[in-house]
Amino acid sequence: MFVWSMFKINFNPNSYEDGTTSTKFHPAIFQLEDRISLKKQFLPVAGLNISTDGSKMDDKTGCVFCVKEEDTMKYEWMAQLRSLNTIFQAELLAIWEASKGSFGQARPTG
Repeated sequence: MFVWSMFKINFNPNSYEDGTTSTKFHPAIFQLEDRISLKKQFLPVAGLNISTDGSKMDDKTGCVFCVKEEDTMKYEWMAQLRSLNTIFQAELLAIWEASKGSFGQARPTG
């Protein structure tokens, strides 16, 4: 066991990290329908709800944010990035644009 001491404080990595666990079922018998629900689980929150996403498929990277009020889509913004951009960068750009309140540049829906 490795104990690291700095500034007279002992840090033991085992106190912060769990060991790996093995899978409790065989992947071939994994029933996706038993693990997820396709039913709407979240109730709309009064006011604006903003969702962001970044993704990459076939060397195309993109990001989007959507603004909903109650349960109605109000604005949508999306951008295609260069193929060398990462998903993390796309996620950050979507969050950045949404946090700036770029609704004037977003496309109104409805």
